[in-house]
Amino acid sequence: MAETVLATFRQRLAQALAADPRSRAQIAREAGYYAGHIRRIVKGDRRSPTLEFAEAMAGALNVSLAWLLGFED
Repeated sequence: MAETVLATFRQRLAQALAADPRSRAQIAREAGYYAGHIRRIVKGDRRSPTLEFAEAMAGALNVSLAWLLGFED
């Protein structure tokens, strides 16, 4: 992902996670990932998430992939 898209993705992922009443562990399980993986992505410890990860998170958080990537408001 390009740096601007990556920064927007991290910011919006954090925003969607904060707005969801479920725990990160529950969301991670639904998306097929570990909560630690999500935490590292949000913090920037993992440089570039895969498109598969972004799609899974969008689905688990009930947001569009386009919104999560910053392509729509």
